[in-house]
Amino acid sequence: MVFRIVLLGNGNLASLLTTAIAERPNYVVVGTIGRADEIPPVANYDLLVEVAAPEAVSARVLPAVEAGATALIASVGGLADADVRARLERAPGRVLVASGAVGGLDHVRALALSGEVTAAHIASSKLPATLIQPWMDDDLVARLRAGAERIVVASGTAEHVAALFPRSANVAVAVTLAANAWGRTTAEMIADPAAISTTHLITATGTAGSARFEVSNVPSPAQPRSSMIVASSLMRSIDAIAAVHGDGNAAVGNLLSLL
Repeated sequence: MVFRIVLLGNGNLASLLTTAIAERPNYVVVGTIGRADEIPPVANYDLLVEVAAPEAVSARVLPAVEAGATALIASVGGLADADVRARLERAPGRVLVASGAVGGLDHVRALALSGEVTAAHIASSKLPATLIQPWMDDDLVARLRAGAERIVVASGTAEHVAALFPRSANVAVAVTLAANAWGRTTAEMIADPAAISTTHLITATGTAGSARFEVSNVPSPAQPRSSMIVASSLMRSIDAIAAVHGDGNAAVGNLLSLL
């Protein structure tokens, strides 16, 4: 059986996935969807893989899932919106979330399933120039471009930091989602001139115990705001979904599944 995939997004990640998918004999990309393109009818594909941007989750993934599609989301920051999460959970389709550039989420999720996660935190360190945003004042932009100092650029709830850095804070929302700790997960975005790799330090505490993980990823040469490992993480998730495709008894999961 051929596993039919639609890629939502036509940037660097889509290109890497297209190459990887072509190496698998039973997979086929039936569409690569740009901003001006329409997503095919649900009956024409088995999996919609979002590799676009956080805003695409509400604008394009949500209608597809409400029409019955199975979707894999890379831009987890798009799930910071409580209304979007609620509508996805009620939809007849299925949404799965790739772990992307961060590890340890299976353990954080297990803590949440064993009792409440009372607190979670993620501190992300990246090269200063990759964190420049339109809302920043001229002084902060100049300091980030100079790259001469370590700066805590933002801190607060994961939802707040994700709103400030929509393309760089997917991991903050992923940790919150795994912990099911909306409003109790805090995040820091740190500009560090010594951050040759992008580093995420995650801590979580719950009734069943605690966890501490540190992940260090090499930035993607083509897209420094993202990590090189993200495409491989997405491909692993696609393989997991394809393995149970067509088996009505298989627990593919839902919005809270982290593959």
